[in-house]
Amino acid sequence: MDIETDSTIMADEQAEKSARAEFGTMMSNLLPQLGALIQSDPACAEFCGKFLKFMTAPYRAGRELDKRD
Repeated sequence: MDIETDSTIMADEQAEKSARAEFGTMMSNLLPQLGALIQSDPACAEFCGKFLKFMTAPYRAGRELDKRD
């Protein structure tokens, strides 16, 4: 049996790049909205923090954010 390790590594790298791009897009859309909401009503900052953790939880980077309570 011949296993092509380069081909599986390339697929993993592409999946990681895609996941990071999706995360970056989500964050770049979400953060300005949350920032504006907090600026208009600072009392909602705690809610915004919880919402941010909720939105990032499915992403690997989100798991790291969750560890930093």
